[in-house]
Amino acid sequence: GCGYPPEWMALRSRLMSYLPGIFSEGEESSFLARYLLIFETIFDSVDLTIGQLPSFFAADTAPEEFLPWLASWVGLILDEGWPVGRRRAVLANAMELHRWRGTVRGLTEHLLLYTGEKPEIVERGAGLKLGAENRLGHQTVLGRGDRSNHFSVIFRVPDPSAFDRGRIRTVIEAQRPAHTTYALFVLPSDDAPGGPNTGETNR
Repeated sequence: GCGYPPEWMALRSRLMSYLPGIFSEGEESSFLARYLLIFETIFDSVDLTIGQLPSFFAADTAPEEFLPWLASWVGLILDEGWPVGRRRAVLANAMELHRWRGTVRGLTEHLLLYTGEKPEIVERGAGLKLGAENRLGHQTVLGRGDRSNHFSVIFRVPDPSAFDRGRIRTVIEAQRPAHTTYALFVLPSDDAPGGPNTGETNR
């Protein structure tokens, strides 16, 4: 018997509507209408990507692999070890952080975000001041008080040996003004077990 043609034979690409009317005439038009479905599928995926483009530039909706790229626009370094939610939250506040880049406030907030500890920042090379209960440790670097454009970054933490100095230096180098030098100190907090004070001077 004659039967019925398969369903796919009746499919027609909407792209046919963009072609001159002559292409819709005759038996050949049926093949062309199906053939154009290939390109329609490709174009649909491109249209979908373009339609979602604004979401690629928003911290809360951008694909995870886009986050470091977005952060680079404002000189922000994202720690890949952070949960993705924290990276998105930091990136969402990037513009506010960028406003204060190169200032004591900006550096303080960056270091707080990256370490979870708020540093003390002393400008103009004032160095570290020892209290009545403090003592110098082995190879402690105090900094020089007569150095202009110099500052000290001081952390007081329960366990200095477990503190990630590499991460701190990366943040400081990215956020400090180019003409400045600094000294980094990671010291035991007041209620921590005693131990040698450690510091390292960086340029």
